[in-house]
Amino acid sequence: MKKRVMFTLCASILFAGCNSGTTVNNNAAPACTIPAFNKQTAEQMLTNWGNGLQLYNVNTISDVYLGAGYFTMTYYTPDAILQPTVSPVQREGTQEIYNYFTHFLVTNPIMSIPSPESNVAMDLGCGYGGYVGYYDFLQYAGTDKQKTTNARFTFMYKYMETSFTSSFIVESGSQAGQTISQTNQPGWYIYQQQSSALPIE
Repeated sequence: MKKRVMFTLCASILFAGCNSGTTVNNNAAPACTIPAFNKQTAEQMLTNWGNGLQLYNVNTISDVYLGAGYFTMTYYTPDAILQPTVSPVQREGTQEIYNYFTHFLVTNPIMSIPSPESNVAMDLGCGYGGYVGYYDFLQYAGTDKQKTTNARFTFMYKYMETSFTSSFIVESGSQAGQTISQTNQPGWYIYQQQSSALPIE
């Protein structure tokens, strides 16, 4: 049975040591040289991710099996974990997250933020941050299948200090079976994401 990984907000505890001023030997901890994670950073990361849904969807890149892969490699770490909004399946790593977005991007999702002031950014220590709040998705806009999903999210971000390469195997389409890779520059990337539809009152 596939290993299950519990998603938790207790990351703040796990990374608390990054904020402490001393090491286990009571020596001064080295200063963190990574940019601090704040509300401005969190908002920009979410905006970029939402814009990416448009940049890589089927209206822009006709082959969703390529668009979904480039979207995943651009915004997620290679070992990221995704618990999608309405899917019961947890996705782990680039290939599985890519598979999810081959289904999601065909709905032409358009993200909006209903109340940005209510979303909360968290600095979880040197190189880690979190963002919790609400977003909406308009799907199949302009068709008889048009719908809006109201959801809540938790994004956990990790600052990658060096460039890194992600890759995926194309599952279908004109390049099925090929491995495609992309090298990303240092910066903030999603390493955990949990999303769920809001309950109907």
